[in-house]
Amino acid sequence: MPTLNEARKSVQDKFIADWAAETIFDLDNDDFDTPEPDVKWVRLVVRTKVRKQTTLGRVSNRKFQSDAAVVAQVFVPVETGTSEADRLATKLANIFDGTRFDGLSFLAAETREVGESGGFHQYNVTCSFNYEDIK
Repeated sequence: MPTLNEARKSVQDKFIADWAAETIFDLDNDDFDTPEPDVKWVRLVVRTKVRKQTTLGRVSNRKFQSDAAVVAQVFVPVETGTSEADRLATKLANIFDGTRFDGLSFLAAETREVGESGGFHQYNVTCSFNYEDIK
């Protein structure tokens, strides 16, 4: 039954383990310098969405469900085609798509091509997930 902080850490640990040295990456609110436009890279953030109480009862016996999302932004150099961005977005989606670990349950990942942004060609991969805790 993870807390938000534990859920965020689990997501980041899974990403780091599965992404390995694929590209450089930026984690939410870390110290990071945006690379030059000829370098591919990824930004990964976890965002909370909704929290609701799902059962009644005594304190320490009530269930709460939190809904959140992993949002990964893929950046590749412009004018290099879409095959590398497609490959990276697919790899990111596969890390979380329909998985379960550390008390987190992930839904289907969604990939959206944003297009040119800040000197890069950008894709966004979003995967909603939920987890429960008891209070």
